Amino acid sequence: MIRQLLTLVLLALHPAPASQSQALGDTQKQRSEPVLRLDGEEISSEEYTRWLIDNFGARLATTFAGDHLIEKEAQRRGIELPAAEVESELEKELSTRIDGAFLGSKDAWLAELARTQRSEVGIRVQRAQEIGVDLLTRKVVATDRVVPENKIVREWELSYGRGGRAYDLSMLLVRCEFLTPQGEAPEAVKDQLRQAEIDTKKKRALELRERIVKGGDFVKLAREASDDELSRANGGKPPQGFRHYGWPKNFLDALDLLAKDEISPPIYAKGGWWIVRVDGLRLTALDSVRGELVKRLEARGPEQDETGTFRNTLVDAARIEVLPTLFVDSSVDVERAALLPGLSIDGEPVSRATYGRWILRTRGEASWPNFVEHRVAINEARRRGVEVSAEEVRARTQDYLERLIKMGHEGTREAWAAHLKLSGRDEASFIHDLEIRMRIELLCEKLIMLDRKITPEAVRLRFDDLYGKDGQSAKVRLILLHVPYAAGPAGETREQLDERLAATKRSVLDRANALAQIARDGGDFASLARQYSQDPPSAANGGMLDSRFRPELWPEPIAKRVSELGLNGVSDAMEFGADFVVLQVVSRESIAFETVRQELEDQMRNEPPPRPELSVYRNVLMKRAKVDVLSGMNR
Repeated sequence: MIRQLLTLVLLALHPAPASQSQALGDTQKQRSEPVLRLDGEEISSEEYTRWLIDNFGARLATTFAGDHLIEKEAQRRGIELPAAEVESELEKELSTRIDGAFLGSKDAWLAELARTQRSEVGIRVQRAQEIGVDLLTRKVVATDRVVPENKIVREWELSYGRGGRAYDLSMLLVRCEFLTPQGEAPEAVKDQLRQAEIDTKKKRALELRERIVKGGDFVKLAREASDDELSRANGGKPPQGFRHYGWPKNFLDALDLLAKDEISPPIYAKGGWWIVRVDGLRLTALDSVRGELVKRLEARGPEQDETGTFRNTLVDAARIEVLPTLFVDSSVDVERAALLPGLSIDGEPVSRATYGRWILRTRGEASWPNFVEHRVAINEARRRGVEVSAEEVRARTQDYLERLIKMGHEGTREAWAAHLKLSGRDEASFIHDLEIRMRIELLCEKLIMLDRKITPEAVRLRFDDLYGKDGQSAKVRLILLHVPYAAGPAGETREQLDERLAATKRSVLDRANALAQIARDGGDFASLARQYSQDPPSAANGGMLDSRFRPELWPEPIAKRVSELGLNGVSDAMEFGADFVVLQVVSRESIAFETVRQELEDQMRNEPPPRPELSVYRNVLMKRAKVDVLSGMNR
């Protein structure tokens, strides 16, 4: 069975010529084979493939084009790929996966696949397609490959050390322990404490070095004092020998300056100070081993960066177009719709059937839960007579797009379009995908609202949220001043640091109280907030908070003081975390629940559900569905 599947995938990579009538016959057969059974309804391959094209067709066009161009290049060069080669690579990959992640237990791997709603056959079909293209790419690149010089150098250093210098070292570590200060502390304070630890441990490292230089036994001292557990037990010798990979440049540069038997000064690396002794050095010139390295790299074949660059070069040079006929409704002419062109690659049309088969192999089994999520929402809406108009979908799509552009693309459609172009997309295909999402979202919203029951308790909670439990709502302005912190002079003690920070804090407190007094003496609080407050959102609005003052969200002393202030009353400066705030009560409003109860109920009944509620609803629909994945999914 598996070999037959791999053969089918390889035939898809190199299809034999077929007449149009044969293609039509194959298409009809494929269309009729079901891939899913959803609540007793069989979903045909054609219908599911059409959904895949609708949802992924535009996004995956560049990926498909890369596979297509690789296959054409292999054909042009007469390169063949035996099915056995793909099968061997696939078995090796799966064996590595099972051995590494599941301790050799295939049953555990299959259980994980079941948990993630995948199957062994589905994984094999998908990976056979992907591995086949990868192997073709390696073969194509290997035909005229010259091993890159940077890879020869990398292999030389990996085998013989950086610059061909392989060291035998004895090492001793004095580790720095960076403790986080209790409570909140500015970054400048943390940096200062960190530097103090580094300086303290450097003194300790210098003391240990001095003992070694004066005749102390390095091995004995390493066993007694080194903080590096791996080398300490060996008297300072790394168990597997010293390998330069992973060590910072400053450490390696310092090594290169040392003579044999020389004791290094303390070198900072990997969180501590190292004392190093060079016990031996072996030098290997690149040219002396170049031939051996080249042969090794040639036998290994092209690496991922080389094949990736080759593929990207083909794709970047190609003219890839998503044609309007990709999204045509195939129900009009089911026999021939699959033969309509869906893509154009360098002017060569690619039929919807060809592209659809590729998407089914590479994304089919992995995407069925998403299909079911869409389909159950559509079915539920039909059952309950809920509809969404094209105008509603367009309006929601436009609203989403405007917010996307405003928040993520500097507010300009041009910047968004440029971003799309970089990812190989265009506006039309992006909007097509977005409209599909928005239609499902709107259907689910309407279904939720159809069942929405607004209880008196829920209305009361909304009232409490907007006006407070007692209906007493206050609007407040704010001036916030940060306490600035800066690093002190070198050698500053902890006591000096605490004294300096306390003086800075007193200075900001005095400034905040001065602003409060200006406001009490008739100064315009809003103007003061705009000029001096360091809370940008409220400062731009004259210090006005964007909602009622919510006592439960503020420290108790601040909430209590606001409750005591009269209309236009101004507080003294109060500590708020690492800052100081001054508050002014602008208005107080007393609202009876009954006067706004009906208005709140109407708002709650008509407002769209929040996104988390949408997600929960869609999950509920999914869990109610009975789904069987049929063999046609992985033909």
